[in-house]
Amino acid sequence: MRRFLSILLLSLTLAATLPEQLWAEPRRNSATVRRERRRAEREQEATRRRIEENTARIERELRHLERLEADIEANERRERILSRRVDSTAARVRVLGDSVATLTARVERLDRSYSNSLRAIRRQRQAASPAAFVFSSESFGQAVRRIRYLADLADWNATQGQRLRQERARLEESAARLDSSRTRLAASRNRLRRARASMEADRRSASQLVENLRSNAGELNRVLERQRQQAIALDDELNRAIEAEEAERRAAEEAARRAEAERRAAEEAARRADSAAAARRQSGPPQPAPEQPAAQAQPSRPQRQERPARQTRSAAELTREFESSRGRLPMPVDGDATIVSNFGRRAHTEYSRVELQNNGIDIEARPGAKARVVADGTVSMIIVMDGFRNVVLVRHGEYLTVYAGLDTLDVRKGDNVSAGQSLGTIHTADGDHGTRLHFEVRHEKEKLDPRQWLR
Repeated sequence: MRRFLSILLLSLTLAATLPEQLWAEPRRNSATVRRERRRAEREQEATRRRIEENTARIERELRHLERLEADIEANERRERILSRRVDSTAARVRVLGDSVATLTARVERLDRSYSNSLRAIRRQRQAASPAAFVFSSESFGQAVRRIRYLADLADWNATQGQRLRQERARLEESAARLDSSRTRLAASRNRLRRARASMEADRRSASQLVENLRSNAGELNRVLERQRQQAIALDDELNRAIEAEEAERRAAEEAARRAEAERRAAEEAARRADSAAAARRQSGPPQPAPEQPAAQAQPSRPQRQERPARQTRSAAELTREFESSRGRLPMPVDGDATIVSNFGRRAHTEYSRVELQNNGIDIEARPGAKARVVADGTVSMIIVMDGFRNVVLVRHGEYLTVYAGLDTLDVRKGDNVSAGQSLGTIHTADGDHGTRLHFEVRHEKEKLDPRQWLR
């Protein structure tokens, strides 16, 4: 009990010594509330800006990574081509080297044989002249044989000399080809080394970007999920547009069918009326035709000449032309272009759990580049989509091409367009590698790989 009283007395003493402000409720007035609200708003705005900046950075790094992956793929193709070229040139160098060695040995043998024959002839001439050799014959037949021998010897020497000159020319030509092939081989090997070095540099940069993206996996997944939803929305909108066109076409065909049926019914009614009138005329006396008042007489008027409508190509013609252009269509952008995303499903398995379905290809172009239609057709739809800005749908008979990501437009719905005509300017996002066109090829609703149609 005494201990409890001591503790209580000590507590009361400490409480009396504490400042009054600690016990008093802090006073909050309107100015304090406004300051706290402004501080909270500033913190929210700063947080929002940080999120937007982080999202923009993730998008820039994704674009950069896609371009690096495209460059690596192109370098790998170039490396395979250069490797085959180096192997082929090296084999040609080996063959030419063997040929040069064989020709060199042959020329040396011919040179020795020709030199020996010339020395032998020179010794014979020193011993006796050709005339003395002939006139020293014991008979006329022997003289003839010696004349023939001297002629054959001269021919053989001339042939050997000509052959030696030809073999030397072939040797020089082969040696020149060998030198040229060796030069090409060295150049190809240098290009191959540069391609491999560039590819390794791109791979190191890509690995660094992958590490950066891994460290922001949550934001990366949100960015990719948003892109996936935008792609789905675009696909749904395009399918609705195609279905609406199909419904309009069926309605027009039905209206034309009804109009044709009504025309045939009217013609049949008129034919029956004419037949009935002819029957009545045959059964009764002829009736005089009623006279028309002069005031009701209508003067004959020349028929108005209709202006010929502009000839438009049929859907069947456009379909046949587009089908025949498979593998020969031009790139749908101005200038240099790189395909940075291919058709089909892809997953960033190294750094994301989100799978993306690309219904076309994404093409990187230079800033300010124009999107150009790949074949003759008609602008059937222009829509505005989140993430794709302006989207132009061009119909080529049964086929359609889609151009998404346009900033400005040079065409309107219903315009007839020709191959190579500008559709508009491609939008450029902030940062490098930001000028991208999304391009699709469809057979009605069926999605096709555009790379199989482009040259």
